[in-house]
Amino acid sequence: MKYYNEYQDERTINGSCIYCNAEPTTVDHIPAKVFLKRPYPKNLYVVPACKECNNKFSKDEQFLAFFIDYLIMLEAPNSEEIMERIQVRYKNYASMEARIQDRLSYDENGQISISLENDRIVNIIKKFALCHIQYETGTKFYNPPSQITYRFRPQMSPQMLYEFNNPVSDNIFPEIGCRLFQRICENKTNLWLIVQGGSYRYYVNAGSIVFVRFVIKEMLFCEVIWDDIT
Repeated sequence: MKYYNEYQDERTINGSCIYCNAEPTTVDHIPAKVFLKRPYPKNLYVVPACKECNNKFSKDEQFLAFFIDYLIMLEAPNSEEIMERIQVRYKNYASMEARIQDRLSYDENGQISISLENDRIVNIIKKFALCHIQYETGTKFYNPPSQITYRFRPQMSPQMLYEFNNPVSDNIFPEIGCRLFQRICENKTNLWLIVQGGSYRYYVNAGSIVFVRFVIKEMLFCEVIWDDIT
């Protein structure tokens, strides 16, 4: 991944924990490494965080990563091989599988229906969106998002996938000097940022409307919108 330095004025606040504004004692990888595969990308993005905030998302991230891997396994023709890999990766595989199975059902055509652990999933989606905004624009949002939507790939039609993958950008630039401004100036045709092919990509719009879209393992599609950015 290409790294961009941030060139903004003194109004940008980067010296405190992105989640609670406390003194940062660690950095948090965005996305968490549990959603990526080895070898990890060079220049993996980080944001400042205190130790408490850095640790508090771990269980939800582990659960969501397993949920996604398990859904991928169910779709794969060589699912036994994938199952062996995720059994090695997740030490508490058996209990997590039982929990996931309680949330899956199948219709008469064999299509998967997913009953979601909404709070845990939303917790991670908000975290990643907040971090992408701060990293790309240098701005911390203290107001909660006005809208959070997410779907797993089995829940999306071809039209929904097309519209998600082709967001409509506006012509208002973000603040001069921020990373997003530099990306726009360098590449005006495709602003999806690929952190790791097949594992994680995201898109940030910070003009007249602020929103973040990101995709985890081409299985979970998320969008977070802020109407009030004061």
